[in-house]
Amino acid sequence: MKYHDSYADSQVKMRQALALLDEYRLASNPVNYAVAYEYISGVNQDLVDSLNEYIQTKAIDPYALESLYQQFISNRVERDEACVYQLSETIDGLGSASSESSSAIRQLDEHVQGISADNVIALDEIRAVTEAIKTSHKRIDKFVQEAQKHAQTIKDELATARMEALTDPLTKLLNRHGLTRMFDFYVNELSKSKLNAAIIDIDHFKQFNDEYGHLIGDVILRRIAKLLQEVTNDCGEAFRYGGEEFLLLLPDTDLKAAQMFVDDIRAKVEKLRFVSAKTKQRLPRLTISIGVSEHRKGEAMESLISRADEALYRAKNGGRNQVQSA
Repeated sequence: MKYHDSYADSQVKMRQALALLDEYRLASNPVNYAVAYEYISGVNQDLVDSLNEYIQTKAIDPYALESLYQQFISNRVERDEACVYQLSETIDGLGSASSESSSAIRQLDEHVQGISADNVIALDEIRAVTEAIKTSHKRIDKFVQEAQKHAQTIKDELATARMEALTDPLTKLLNRHGLTRMFDFYVNELSKSKLNAAIIDIDHFKQFNDEYGHLIGDVILRRIAKLLQEVTNDCGEAFRYGGEEFLLLLPDTDLKAAQMFVDDIRAKVEKLRFVSAKTKQRLPRLTISIGVSEHRKGEAMESLISRADEALYRAKNGGRNQVQSA
């Protein structure tokens, strides 16, 4: 991202960006500051709109800013990957040409061996040239092989980086960017006629975090994420959607079956037990509330999730630790 701010303008924006972070008690680390500065600058309208949505729903937290950073600032992996694949195709083409050249050299060598020895001088010159070509080709072939290895290494590293950009670092689940990809995959590529979304929220998690600490909170998030990953391994995909919110995409199932499936998850979470590593104290029981919605033909992902969120809101207002459907 390129900026052309004067020194004075950049100072003003810096103070505004830091004030924004301070207002929401967010650390002034490089990721948070980059998002805040970009927001204040207004150079990326998509980021501005997304952050405004977080602010309006009071869901602004470090996870939200990290997600925005990955989606709107650091997401250059795809362009890099395209360049590498083009380079790889060029190298592969060079390899094919090298292979064809080898075949031509072998044929030339065979012809040389069959030439009559009447003209010794001419024959020796031809053989010398042929040997020089063969030696040169060996060097080219070695270079092509090394270039192919390097290109493959870069492709592997980019594939890893691409996956990291789609993955939440704490829970190792796919993030919101990964959610968009998977929704498109289910609806557009696999053309799933049935698809359900379920939003899962840990009840009273902020209060729990404040009382017992964020380290224990992170342990809980990872444990629930692991459970969600296990139960959806063969029948859907789990995502980290927000601070203490998770989201499931469940294809090939109707709304009633999806409700039963997530209610079983709710029961499993209720049975989880956590103990403080420091005090050995058994921590209070955790529960989750869940909202489920069934995808309508042609419906956008945002609408599907919004309806699931409304159902979650009813589950919260209804006493928590329950499942409601749109």
